[in-house]
Amino acid sequence: MNKKKKSTNTSPYPDEVIDRLARTFYPAILACWNSEEGQREFAAWQAEQAHHANKKEIQEVPAGELPAVHIAVICGFNRKFYKQCNSQQLVCDMQFTVVANESNRELRWHTVGDEVAWFAEHIRENEVPSDGLVLIYDDISYGQSLGTTAKFPRDSFAFKWEDEVRKTTIREIEWSPSRTGLINPVAIFDPVELEGTTVSRASVHNISIMEELELGIGDTVTVYKANMIIPQIAENLTRSGVSEIPKECPVCKKPTKISMENNTKTLYCMNPKCQAKHVKSFSLFASRDAMNIEGLSEATLEKFIINGYVKDFTDIFHLDRYEAEIKTMEGFGEKSYENLRKRIENARKTTLPRLIYSLGIPNIGISNAKMICRALGEDPKRVIRATEEELSAISGVGGVIAGTFVEYFKVTI
Repeated sequence: MNKKKKSTNTSPYPDEVIDRLARTFYPAILACWNSEEGQREFAAWQAEQAHHANKKEIQEVPAGELPAVHIAVICGFNRKFYKQCNSQQLVCDMQFTVVANESNRELRWHTVGDEVAWFAEHIRENEVPSDGLVLIYDDISYGQSLGTTAKFPRDSFAFKWEDEVRKTTIREIEWSPSRTGLINPVAIFDPVELEGTTVSRASVHNISIMEELELGIGDTVTVYKANMIIPQIAENLTRSGVSEIPKECPVCKKPTKISMENNTKTLYCMNPKCQAKHVKSFSLFASRDAMNIEGLSEATLEKFIINGYVKDFTDIFHLDRYEAEIKTMEGFGEKSYENLRKRIENARKTTLPRLIYSLGIPNIGISNAKMICRALGEDPKRVIRATEEELSAISGVGGVIAGTFVEYFKVTI
């Protein structure tokens, strides 16, 4: 019988915690506590970090690589931690950056409001953008005893900061065609800084929203980022009136039509041969969540379509018929063609939800495709022969989605 190896851990923390952190964050951490040599190495590493920090030296990042920063939020590795602050203190001791917290202050119910206000004021000075604040009970056992709702733990309270809003001026309304024929209005405005990035455009989504905002060129508007990501127009301060709605598609120059769907006005290109529809459809087919064919960009697809190499989805898997022609195209050569060929070959092995999503069925995103395929047993025959009644019975799939799904396969099969 093998004897259990005696621990050489001299830290105040359990072996399993040190081991977990060592494997997760910094491979040398365990050695740092378990040997004099390791401790010397770790001390030297700490000194080096402090030296760089004091001199404010910036390490050169190799081309094509982005710097990554790890900031610990909650570190609950083991139930032997009785307090949230203990786990954070452990990571602090290891010289990792920990998110700003008030665990060292004695918070009471009557001071919580002041502390939230303090964070709201100081978050503007934070180097890393933050979208909110979480208050959590420090006593881990008590917090766990409160249980959870269907989605969230009951030991925490979350606050969202007010959205960062900037004032700017509309310079242009761009109309952007999609693969379904829908033409979306996009507001182009003077660049502003929002949540750490420069923003100069925001989708207005449809004609109804344009009318509601009375949006026109030259208007002064306020803009923000929904969920700190998607630029949106918050308010139109001048309301000059809706800009002229284009009567022809900006791509194929064929007539457009205003359609009313679910009490929403939308603009469509009515030309079934519109190049934008083809390019966008093939682009979706090759996208990451669909067939994941890296390198098959919209610009490349446009060239293939114009040259007659691609007329439907299956043609993508037979581009070898035009190998000689593709290799002579601008931007292509022996190596780039071979890379594309390999990626296309890899795309032959995929999942049913990816394939369904790649077809570009109206209202069917990758999430809906996964739901439908899972409910129908990942069976291709059942999926393409599904009735509206079967689909409507699936949680999360309504009548509209069921109708467009069935109609697609009724027409194409």
